[in-house]
Amino acid sequence: MVYDCDSLFDQKQHQEFHNRFLSTKWFRVQSSQLNVWKRAAFCIVEQFEGNYSHIFCITQTSKCTLKTRVDKIILECINKELGYTPDLAQVWTSDGRRQAWVYVTASDKYYFIGAVALVEKISRKQLQYAEENSAANNDIIPTSNNVYMGVNRIWVHQTLRRRGIAALLLDHARSYFVSSDSVPREMIAFSSLTDSGLAFARNYISGGKVLLYNLNPETCH
Repeated sequence: MVYDCDSLFDQKQHQEFHNRFLSTKWFRVQSSQLNVWKRAAFCIVEQFEGNYSHIFCITQTSKCTLKTRVDKIILECINKELGYTPDLAQVWTSDGRRQAWVYVTASDKYYFIGAVALVEKISRKQLQYAEENSAANNDIIPTSNNVYMGVNRIWVHQTLRRRGIAALLLDHARSYFVSSDSVPREMIAFSSLTDSGLAFARNYISGGKVLLYNLNPETCH
């Protein structure tokens, strides 16, 4: 197929392709598909800002088509928006430690995937404070099992930002991350953050002391 710059149709198609992530159409979910996902994956249904929202949790072993859809969104959209390099772009790990939390909401016409949070188990040795003038790393609060929740990637569609959806996703992830108890906010660490991501993390974490973590635990000593 050859792109004709003088063709109005080709110009429109070209523009729609490059702007596909700015609208919600590319993230659209059919109602029938949503019902299938609700039967196949862990799902929380709740009202948020007057709409019924569906929050799903999937793992590397999930068999439903939601996993395939989320993989595509992360690889083709989220990684590009967050600036992830190819060596860090993979969604899942060989040890299966990650969970993907997915927020599906309704527009005036259809449901669409509006946010994704990819979280994983990390250890204390991977952690460091984001600010140089924060407490020393050996002052990081230990947990009873030396496991913290790492936020590998978190993304919210541009039409839904600054409405508390990222915090909502992380709150649910914290509540179900371990079977015994909810993970406190101060036990959450983030991978590399954009400026807006750092601002969110400071607002979300109690006391504003943001923890970062090394994505490769094998390099930590």
